[in-house]
Amino acid sequence: MNDRHSDSQGGGAKPASKTTKAANSKLLHELPFDDIQDFEDAKSGFIAPLPNNGVVTDAKGEPVYDLSKFTAFIGEGIDAPETVNPSLWRQSQLLMLGGLFKVAEGIYQVRAADLSNITFIEGPDGVVVIDPLISEETARYTLDLYYEHRPKKPVVAVIYSHSHVDHFGGVRGVVCEDDVKSGKVTIVAPDGFLDAAISENVMAGNAMSRRASYMYGTLLPQCPTGQVGAGLGPTTSLGTVTLIAPTDVIKQNGETRTIAGLDFEFWMAPDSEAPSEMFFYIPAMKALCTAEDAVHTLHNTYSLRGAKLRNPLAWSKYLNEAIYNWGDRVEVLFAPHHWSIIGNKRIIAHLKNQRDLYRYINDQPLRLANHGFRMTEIAEMLDVPKSLQQVWSARGFYGSVNHDMKSTYVMYLGWFNGNPATLPLFLILFANVIVPFDLKTAPTFDHFSPSVGFHYKVSDNINVYGLISDGFRAGGFNTTSTAPELIPFNSEQATNYELGVKTQWYGGDLGVNLAVFYMEQSDLLVRRNDPISPPAFNFTYLQNAGDAETWGAELEVYARLAPWLTGAATVGWLDAEYVKGEAFGVSLVGQNIPYTRDWTLNFRLDADIPVDADWAVVGTVNYRFETGGSLDDFGTAPYEDLNKLDASLGLAYQNTRFVAYVDNAFDDKLIDFEFAVGAVTQTPGRTYGIRISTDF
Repeated sequence: MNDRHSDSQGGGAKPASKTTKAANSKLLHELPFDDIQDFEDAKSGFIAPLPNNGVVTDAKGEPVYDLSKFTAFIGEGIDAPETVNPSLWRQSQLLMLGGLFKVAEGIYQVRAADLSNITFIEGPDGVVVIDPLISEETARYTLDLYYEHRPKKPVVAVIYSHSHVDHFGGVRGVVCEDDVKSGKVTIVAPDGFLDAAISENVMAGNAMSRRASYMYGTLLPQCPTGQVGAGLGPTTSLGTVTLIAPTDVIKQNGETRTIAGLDFEFWMAPDSEAPSEMFFYIPAMKALCTAEDAVHTLHNTYSLRGAKLRNPLAWSKYLNEAIYNWGDRVEVLFAPHHWSIIGNKRIIAHLKNQRDLYRYINDQPLRLANHGFRMTEIAEMLDVPKSLQQVWSARGFYGSVNHDMKSTYVMYLGWFNGNPATLPLFLILFANVIVPFDLKTAPTFDHFSPSVGFHYKVSDNINVYGLISDGFRAGGFNTTSTAPELIPFNSEQATNYELGVKTQWYGGDLGVNLAVFYMEQSDLLVRRNDPISPPAFNFTYLQNAGDAETWGAELEVYARLAPWLTGAATVGWLDAEYVKGEAFGVSLVGQNIPYTRDWTLNFRLDADIPVDADWAVVGTVNYRFETGGSLDDFGTAPYEDLNKLDASLGLAYQNTRFVAYVDNAFDDKLIDFEFAVGAVTQTPGRTYGIRISTDF
């Protein structure tokens, strides 16, 4: 990267904060920016630039797409502005490499003329168009560019790889519907295409279009503090969206067609990136198109604009099937987004990385869910696996690890958070007893919850903040109780006061954060068995108990102790007890709130010591200590302190690791997790062994 940079700003935009600058600077040292293979691939086969600087107009001369707004400040060799993540900036630089390209003999693409690519396959009997963009205007614009430099063979077929609008919306810009009806032109699509396209773009079209403007940032100015690209392509066109129904539907794996004198092999990939999707292989060209399942970014399994949740497990399986079916034959990989890859070895490596990425997004949220973690917790805990963190195509330029993890959770477990008290009001018929409660007179629960805070920058290294917030947990109904007086319960309320300081020293190598807080809670809820319900069923219900106060503090220190050693430590103190009230005739004053621990300590060291270019010594030490507490509101079910040490030591050779480990070295089999419903687990006993792992 050189010293050129972009300085243009959007109106009213703020400059990058110190935190943003530090985070972006860190990425410059962590990611392989010296790897220019993607730039070589993206420029390979260049024939001609986009006409009119990438500006496409409609019949009235009004622009429906304008790449020049991006290329005015984004270009190869321009350093990332302080306001833009340098990884995303690199992706946008690649996306601006537009024009007509020769992918391989007989395969041509126009890139950067819309969100997606349009591909032209030249056969003996004519041209096959793959995925004709979003708009009729941009599709016609690309066809004109193609014909300027290639023989004007007729378009005899269009292939829709899947049911998203950026892959069919411009079809009337490349073919005439009369030619389709007469049989001169064939429209090929995967099974279920029409239903999926209508469901997504018509039935939910208004809501989806509105949300898409937020997702893509189309209302933002094109500048370093606004829109810098959409990850999949520069941005979406705003022209005329069209659709011609398929005339030939692919329904089964392995179906073949002869189109324009070329053989095509098709493979179904439903419910991956789209509800209706398919891959295809052209044996004569040794060319594979995996639709949108293996592009140069982590994709969405949940799209913020809407659309059905996508199945990452199926997604990974389809990519594995592609490797199995064509892995020994493929030499060209192209897609309706981004740039192509030439060469069998590189293609297989890319497909494996993408396969592993989506399998990880399926497996890891389920693993943590089975350990008791909830959706948001899981999303905050997980990131791209270390083996893929240096792979550009696995980064979230379009999708998000956080969003995708939540999507997996919802796909398998739905929206219910596991707390019955949050379910809508309903009646339960049990043991021939209908709960005698009038729904028409049921109370409602509402509360105004204000929040006010401040943030003050004392110096470049020190930031002070404060917060006062009001919390509310709605009341509800014990619908399983057979005692009418126990059915309704009131809302919990809490007011929280927090003051803290965050500091950063030595260029970010040392950070010290301190927070203190105080919380007042009223009408806390306690849980107890229903004394009237049949013992065999052990129904429980909630009752408002009283008021409580919580004092607490947390100190966090993190440091880079050496180029090869990082450490972090946190200490927390909590005093949470009832100050007023009783439940079920038992005073709660002085009792600790259940599931709270007075003291917590966590200490971690991570070492990665290079020996030479290939070998490194790796190790971790993680120590966790927590004082005991109570599993119930009455102090009758105590649990003891937790004292847990995990450690590992080993060698890393390139992508392979040989590590000896011990988990729970002290063999402390005490309470590890506590959940609001009262379910608990214990730490596993001492576990040790050797782990050998490698990245393929």
